[in-house]
Amino acid sequence: MMARISMSLVTTLVVFAGAGGCARSAHTDIHNPLQAGNVEENVVTIPGSIEQQNGLPKGSLADQASILRADAEAICIGVLLRGIQDHHWTDLDQWDIALDTGDSKLPPGDVQVGRTDVTAVQGTGIEYVKTGRNLHTCSDEDSETHVCRQWVDEPETVGQSVPQTFNIEMGRSQICFANGGKVTAKTKSITLGFRRKGVAAMDRGPANKMDFEWRFK
Repeated sequence: MMARISMSLVTTLVVFAGAGGCARSAHTDIHNPLQAGNVEENVVTIPGSIEQQNGLPKGSLADQASILRADAEAICIGVLLRGIQDHHWTDLDQWDIALDTGDSKLPPGDVQVGRTDVTAVQGTGIEYVKTGRNLHTCSDEDSETHVCRQWVDEPETVGQSVPQTFNIEMGRSQICFANGGKVTAKTKSITLGFRRKGVAAMDRGPANKMDFEWRFK
C-alpha cells in the first residue's frame, strides 16, 4: 500500500543541513592568556545555519562563545546560544561539551545556566495553495509487480513563501573547566566542542555539532 501524504495549509519551513560532514565552526586569534597575563577581547561567532532558508535576519541564530577567565586553575567560557523555540538548541543538557587543547581534553566542565530570553523575529514559512488542477495519482500499488491497483484524482498544490514569526531563544551560560596543567603558556589553541547527545557520530552533521576555537599567538 502506497502511503498518502497530507500537507497542512501553512507549515513552518525549518531546514537543517544534511547528515555527515564537518562541524559548524569559527575561530579567533588572541595572545595566550596564560602568557600575556590577561584575557583579550575574544568573542567567537558561528553564523546560524538555517537563517537564510527561513528568511531570518543575518545573525538572528548566531551562536557565540568567549573566554572569561584563563589561568592555571581554571578556564571559564561564556556561551550564548540562539535557536528556534522548542527545538532545544539552547538546552545544554542536550549537548556533550568538551574543551580540547589538541593534545588532551580537560575534565568535564561545571555548567552555570543563566538567563534565557525569547524574541519574536520575522521570517518566512510555506503556504500550500490549490492550483485548480487535479493530479492522477496511484493510491494502491502492488509491492511486487509495482502495478497500480487503484488511481485517484487529488488536488494539485504548490508552496509559496508567506510571512512567518519565529520565537528565537537566547540562552546564556558559563562553563568552567578545571585546568590541572592542561592549558599552559605554551598551548597553541583550545577548542570548545558541542556534540548533540543521542546522535551517532556518523550522523552528526552541521546541525548536530559545532566548534569554537581560540588560536593563541
